[in-house]
Amino acid sequence: MVEDQVERGPGGLWRLLAGVLAGVATVAVVTVLVAAYNPWHYVHLIPFGQTPVVVYVLLFSPIMLGFAVRLLLGKMRVVWTVGVVATLTVFTCVAGYQIITLESLQEVKPDARRTVVAVSPDGAFDLVEISYVHWGAQYEIFRIRSLAGLTSREAAQDLACFGMTIGGYRPENTFVGARFVGEHKVEVRTEAEPWTTTFDPNTLMAAETVSHGCK
Repeated sequence: MVEDQVERGPGGLWRLLAGVLAGVATVAVVTVLVAAYNPWHYVHLIPFGQTPVVVYVLLFSPIMLGFAVRLLLGKMRVVWTVGVVATLTVFTCVAGYQIITLESLQEVKPDARRTVVAVSPDGAFDLVEISYVHWGAQYEIFRIRSLAGLTSREAAQDLACFGMTIGGYRPENTFVGARFVGEHKVEVRTEAEPWTTTFDPNTLMAAETVSHGCK
């Protein structure tokens, strides 16, 4: 009975299901592409830009769209379905390759591990540590984050950056701890000495930055 209905053409239920599948696939692809670049530095978009999420979405979306086409066109249009899936798979794989091989506008891949190391006295800002490895070197960078619900942002600027290679763990490169010494003032401590700076609460940009072993 179902096969006969599909042969004659999609009914209302199949059209609805096809629309839902196409909508979910489209929204998922747009979301991960936007999150991978995230020019606004919105904190809640960062997890959706992680490489595994992007890859899975770009791999499964063509299948969902192909199934939607199958429901709409019926059994006699299998060739069309295969063509759509193949075309979309090639497109999404190329797009995915570009995303995972190019760094985001944040200059740090979304896959980097992020850890909150300090919170401002008024609870309006975080200092987050971002750790990642690039070409054999371990990097630890620190950025200010605003805590504003869905509009929470991560600064586009590195407040501090420490790069460490084999044999490069010098005192000034070794992070010890950090804290807010005021609502808009941060202290970062290394084994060599503490360092402080202020930041603009609106732009999240620091008045001064420090960099040891970073490009």
